[in-house]
Amino acid sequence: MNSDSILFFLGKGISKKIIISYISISILLFFYVLTIGSFLQITIYPLIDRVVYTTTFVDIFFINEYWDHLVISIFASVWFSLQRNKKVKIPLLFFYVVSISCSFFLANAYILTFVALSSLPLITIISLIDRKLPLREIRSDPRLRIFLNYTSILGCIIAVISLGISISKITNPVEDIPSINYLYYIYLIISVVSPASLILVCINTPVNIIVSKTRKINNNFHNIHNKYAHHNTLVSFKWRSISLVAIMILSIMVSLIPQITSGNDLQPISSDTVEYVKFVNALNNASSTSDLIQEAFVIQINGDRPLALILFYLLYQIFENVELSQFIDYLPSLLSPLLVLSIYLLTRTLSKNDYVALLTGFLTAFSFQTLIGIYAGLFANWLSLSFAFLAIYLALRFLEYKGLHNLILFSFIFVLLLLTHTPTWTIFLVIVVIFFVMMIALRMENRKLIFFLILALIPSISIEAIRTTFVEFAAVEENISFGNSRMNILPSIDIIWTNLIDSNHIYFGGIFGNTIILALTLYWTFQSKSINKLTMLFGVTFSLGLIFIIFGDEEIQSRILYQIPFQIPVAIGLLKIKRKYGTPLFVMTTLWILTISIRNLTNFNFEEI
Repeated sequence: MNSDSILFFLGKGISKKIIISYISISILLFFYVLTIGSFLQITIYPLIDRVVYTTTFVDIFFINEYWDHLVISIFASVWFSLQRNKKVKIPLLFFYVVSISCSFFLANAYILTFVALSSLPLITIISLIDRKLPLREIRSDPRLRIFLNYTSILGCIIAVISLGISISKITNPVEDIPSINYLYYIYLIISVVSPASLILVCINTPVNIIVSKTRKINNNFHNIHNKYAHHNTLVSFKWRSISLVAIMILSIMVSLIPQITSGNDLQPISSDTVEYVKFVNALNNASSTSDLIQEAFVIQINGDRPLALILFYLLYQIFENVELSQFIDYLPSLLSPLLVLSIYLLTRTLSKNDYVALLTGFLTAFSFQTLIGIYAGLFANWLSLSFAFLAIYLALRFLEYKGLHNLILFSFIFVLLLLTHTPTWTIFLVIVVIFFVMMIALRMENRKLIFFLILALIPSISIEAIRTTFVEFAAVEENISFGNSRMNILPSIDIIWTNLIDSNHIYFGGIFGNTIILALTLYWTFQSKSINKLTMLFGVTFSLGLIFIIFGDEEIQSRILYQIPFQIPVAIGLLKIKRKYGTPLFVMTTLWILTISIRNLTNFNFEEI
């Protein structure tokens, strides 16, 4: 970046008064978030030392209550003083000067609190009244660029401070690090809207497909609608390979954070570590190969994940000198790069855009699958997702390039998916069948090719049918039984909302309550107006999610949401933001996702007593 670019970024060619006024709003905005949160005393759900607490947001400020309110009032006064409308400016300035003076001389904090709380609404109302541009033209207004640039600078500074606190906990896990984390405070406040955001996400994509169906159907993907891809969406094989390997290494490093911050090697990191120790021990104690197969395919949890257990058992034979519980806790360092690779391949096939695919791979290292997989120990589920995304990738490859090998591999990977984790196989069987049927109905692809793909599902279905005859309570039957026990046919609104709160904020460490991820996904759904393979695939998965949000409890909701690769629409949303609103906002948003994820990872261990 040269000097001209930096000057343009800082507002070259724009009045200094305008720059100062928007810097004032940017500073005011961040202070205001904590102030309004403390004033409303909203319910928050912080994850601290592995435990999710339900508490209220109260008396949390950047400095303290008095100084935060004073900062808001002063910067609001600066903004009012720089307005051209004297009829508005002079009375408001007089009001603020008198109020601040009275608060100081009378030692009355309530006056300053009222002034601070009224600042942002007043600024918003005056801005709307004085607005000269139509709403559709505001995006091109250079004043918006200045506001977003300086807001992004402040957002990045807050993120770097918060990231530094988390990194200090990683590098010095035994030291008592201050728990102040300003970005996490902001995150807790905005996460209040995550349940509503999730509902909108699950509704909007199917609605868009229905609306688009009434118009001309677009069968081609157009490189993410060809609006931000421009002419260069491909990266050379060399740099693509280097970037992908670097991201996979990063995913391994991220997966090790809970291990580094753990102060007790005997304390398992993941919830299901103890269960997997029992599973692998059962295979380890098998007296013969036939007994081992019996344990994996029949005895252990009704044989719903035999391939995963056998794989973990074989890997443990290589590291047999390591304590088994520690070996299980280190499985994420293997599973995370596999998921990155499969997501990358799927995204690249869907988008035809290397930048989208690489960004999605990067976000996978901090995704719901990675964080919840570590927290809850969903190791077989995590591994099966790599197979599931790889299977969809091969199906799309077959539709685009044909080739018998793609069809055979698709069928084979689906069998591996079945043997790795039957619940995941059941979910994705439903997803791909509906996906294929909808493509036939909308005439998006050659019906003959789709028919072959449906036939390729028969081997895995047949294997499960055969296994059902040998196992007293087969995996699919168990899945159906589990689903029935977790579903409510006629739920009340209160029950739906309570379950949604639990799945977003409490279950799985409240990791699904990340409003930043959900907001970016929602932004993508509003931007996606055409019917293509990507919108169709997510339309099916979000529709399935909506069904379980309405009728399921928090556990089954969370299990379904875990299967959805939110990082794909998030990556597309981020790149759209980069094109429309500039690199600074893109960098800030990405940094916030990274910082919040790392902060959560450093809290996956129980507090040492």
